[in-house]
Amino acid sequence: MLKKIGVLLTSYNRCSIALRCLDLLSDADVPNGYTLDIFFVDDASSDSTKKQITSKFPNVNIIDGNGELYWNRGMFTAWKYASKSFDFDFYLWLNDDTFLYKNSLKLLLNTADSVKPDSIIAGTICSPKNKKFISYGGYDNFGRINPNGITKKCDSFNGNCVLVPKKIFKTIGNLDYYFNHSFGDIEYGLRAKKAGFNLYITCNPVGECERNPWPPAYLDLKKSVFQRFKIFYSPLGFHPKESFYLNRKYKSILYALLISIKLHLNVLFPFILKKP
Repeated sequence: MLKKIGVLLTSYNRCSIALRCLDLLSDADVPNGYTLDIFFVDDASSDSTKKQITSKFPNVNIIDGNGELYWNRGMFTAWKYASKSFDFDFYLWLNDDTFLYKNSLKLLLNTADSVKPDSIIAGTICSPKNKKFISYGGYDNFGRINPNGITKKCDSFNGNCVLVPKKIFKTIGNLDYYFNHSFGDIEYGLRAKKAGFNLYITCNPVGECERNPWPPAYLDLKKSVFQRFKIFYSPLGFHPKESFYLNRKYKSILYALLISIKLHLNVLFPFILKKP
């Protein structure tokens, strides 16, 4: 009997990028015994995203957003819709700006088969400009992990390309709707690990995505302090309320307070920071 994978995406006004992502996903080799169903949240885009995807990929399930979902709530919506439509064996998170390699699905599923059952597999992602630079993937206490050809455990992960088995979804549920854009992927990994599940990264990259530019807008000295704080508190900034919520939940209220103070000082005095 075929195993089914529900692929989850969300997008806003990035039609050409999303089309390329879907092109490469459709070109990826699907291992024998598996099928894909794609669930795509179009968050009220004004750039004909829905029209073009419907035309080019008629089998993609399009879900309409309200224009205020951002990444986390968009993925939450896609997951909620997908899980109600079918009891999938796996769910695959995929960012619309992550471009998969042809062997990506095989590598993800082979990794899942090679480690402890019911583990989350975070796809390692490299920079398109420098294939040796790992731009997204798994994290431990020391930062982002470079697999160097070895499947390794991680403590959490970025949500660019993540394979979640049914059992984990059934146990810990969907993404936390509290988050607008960022932190939902990190929180899900921490929640899964806390529940006793294992998290792994693929031994090699499954695709490409460039890192966000440095410095982020809320640390840009060309902007005024007022502008920096306005961006900092926006859903696409580093929203300190959500950061505090995450750190209080998995560390302590004291740790959350200290990190919050540090973040605010960073916005006030960004010139003291070094590029990560």
